[in-house]
Amino acid sequence: MVGTLSNGATVNETRTFNADVTGGGIFRHVQTVGTSEEAVVPAGIDLTAGGLAMVTNLDSTNFVEVRPATGVADLEKILPGESQLVRYTTTGLYAIANTSPTDVEFIIVDL
Repeated sequence: MVGTLSNGATVNETRTFNADVTGGGIFRHVQTVGTSEEAVVPAGIDLTAGGLAMVTNLDSTNFVEVRPATGVADLEKILPGESQLVRYTTTGLYAIANTSPTDVEFIIVDL
């Protein structure tokens, strides 16, 4: 993360994340998420084991909300152009766009 705070201080911070992967591996998936809640469904990947996903909103206007299950509270609200690391559970991963269909990239680590 790089930026300048309102008080003039600067931030330049990098973090590294390591995880033991005993599942199927790491997968990249881009999905057009609509304005009705939908499951994240990458081809050939079973998300019911739980894991981590780096979610990137590829849209320049609309935000996307990510949920751990259908009909529950959001894990994250991801603003246009932003990314967020989220942990999903054995119920999979769900997403919804706010005003129009939005392309979202999911880098999924099947733990």
